[in-house]
Amino acid sequence: MAGKYGEKKDYKVIAVVTGEFSATDPAQYLEIIAETCKQNHCRAVFFATKTDLYYENKNDELESHIFDLICVERFDAVVILVETFKGRNRFDALIARANAAGTPVIAVDRELPGCVNVMFDYREAFRQVMEHMVADHGYRRINFMNGRKDDVYSDERLEVYREVLEEHGIAYDARRVYYGQFWEKPTHQEMERMLQEWEELPEAIVCANDAMAIAVNDFLKKKGYCVPEDVATTGFDGLKLGEYCSPRITTGVHDVRELIGQVYDCVWNMGRAKEQKNFYVPGKISIGCSCGCDGLKPYQVGTEMVRMRDELHRESEFLNSMNEMIPVLTYDTTFEDAINAVFERVKPVYYDKIWLCSNLAEKEKKGVYRQKQDRWEQLGNSSKTIYSDKLWWIYSDRSENTVQMAEENRVNREDLIPHLPEVLDMYSAVLVTAMHLSEETTGYMAMACDMKKFWVSAYSAFITSFRYIIELKKEQAKVLHAYMSDPLTGLYNRLGFFECMKHLLKQHTEGNLALISMDLDGLKYINDTFGHAVGDEAIGTFGRMIRESATGRLSTRIGGDEFLVTVFDVQAQQIAEGIEQKLRDQLVSYNKDAHRPYVLEASIGIYTDCIQEHSIDFFMKKADALMYRNKQQHKNRRRD
Repeated sequence: MAGKYGEKKDYKVIAVVTGEFSATDPAQYLEIIAETCKQNHCRAVFFATKTDLYYENKNDELESHIFDLICVERFDAVVILVETFKGRNRFDALIARANAAGTPVIAVDRELPGCVNVMFDYREAFRQVMEHMVADHGYRRINFMNGRKDDVYSDERLEVYREVLEEHGIAYDARRVYYGQFWEKPTHQEMERMLQEWEELPEAIVCANDAMAIAVNDFLKKKGYCVPEDVATTGFDGLKLGEYCSPRITTGVHDVRELIGQVYDCVWNMGRAKEQKNFYVPGKISIGCSCGCDGLKPYQVGTEMVRMRDELHRESEFLNSMNEMIPVLTYDTTFEDAINAVFERVKPVYYDKIWLCSNLAEKEKKGVYRQKQDRWEQLGNSSKTIYSDKLWWIYSDRSENTVQMAEENRVNREDLIPHLPEVLDMYSAVLVTAMHLSEETTGYMAMACDMKKFWVSAYSAFITSFRYIIELKKEQAKVLHAYMSDPLTGLYNRLGFFECMKHLLKQHTEGNLALISMDLDGLKYINDTFGHAVGDEAIGTFGRMIRESATGRLSTRIGGDEFLVTVFDVQAQQIAEGIEQKLRDQLVSYNKDAHRPYVLEASIGIYTDCIQEHSIDFFMKKADALMYRNKQQHKNRRRD
């Protein structure tokens, strides 16, 4: 295995694992890490999911396969943004692999076993909020809108709530604790229950996060109460929306930049980090007006609404463009034209470089000529190991307005993309996301750009649309291939032959074409004597021989017991004669060793001429004439 990605560089390369990368908090992490990487002598490769893995369904399972792509041995550290995921812990295998390879793992914002943990000190910040309500305002009847039961953060905040009350001589009353599940609807339900259970309103309601505080304020206002005059409220976690609420939410806030700075410090001082193991970044209270203070005033909602309106309009236009792209690409466009159209439409995302890396098929159909149309199927290949050892890649460079999609493009899975170290010299971060269809992982997409300009939500929408297009085109290719194939031999049928010849004749406008016409001898005798099942076996056997003898050539069962093979080459006649000899050798070997009740023989004719001189019908008539001459020779020989 090759060395570290950052080997012989003056920076370290870290793998950053993040969930639902287009959501507000993960997108903020993405931007800040990318922005501060270079000044901290680091580069980041983000391995990102489109969901937070909450539902734990098939889609979430396929999204989580991106973790399997991380070659832990080649990174200087692995950083997991734990709180961007809402599902169960899916990191055990990743952490175990990293620990076995000696690559340190840093868990951010929640403690994980086997990791160095960098976390916000939520306990102290929540204590400041509670102390402010009890000591500064003197509230005694304080209800607590907690999050979820048996949740580490909920339990910690409940503990602080109880401690502060008791420290100030206020008896803890479990009836004053409610559970709003950290979001709006359950909070409204709990508020209904609170009003039913208490004749007297509490003086204050302390909430375990800002989303529930906003919901509490909204509920109270609808019931005719004023905040903070009738009931004071506080939130926690510094939600951006809370800055626009009236009254502005008093809350606990934390500095993400300080948290990320501590992560970089651990990366460069891992010996000390492993000794200390847990690092806490302090938070602080941000005093608004919902608690009863004359604190920070809400931002101008009108300005933000105009900004959001413009952003929604922009996103709507982009989504319309993506939706229009899907039906357009279902038409009879070439693979190259379709891929170019895809990357043209995604330019508003402000990517600089994109790589689409697709699994290679576990086993190619031996000897079968494949059209370029079938590359849609190649984009949809699955692998027994989730990601194949080598992948086929397509590359788009926005600034140069170029797309590379050569058949021979290959990259090792552990290298991720071609020339990754050179890419990291230019860019502080690369974003990698899984490509999967409804039931299987097919590869991944990597993107490099200036993260300040990057339109993260649009890129997420693009990935969804592109996945759908690949699945649609793959199924189209499957149907078309089945329509053009002979099920008995695996060769093309008559329709497939003429369809493929259209493409081949466009590629080969000059030079020689050799057409090999073949016909099984005595098939009627085999059918009449031994039955059609045995006759089908004979046809299938000869089809296999053709595939093995004419590897990579357009091979066709043109109908019944008639077959064609085409050879486009300067030395077409010699190559065709070589194919004929291989076939005859296989027939001799089969008749000697197969112990069948019949002899398998074939008549073969080869016609070679310049491509531009004649039509394909002319070639077929000439080759058939030579084949029938050979068949007559066989009959004459049998009479003798």
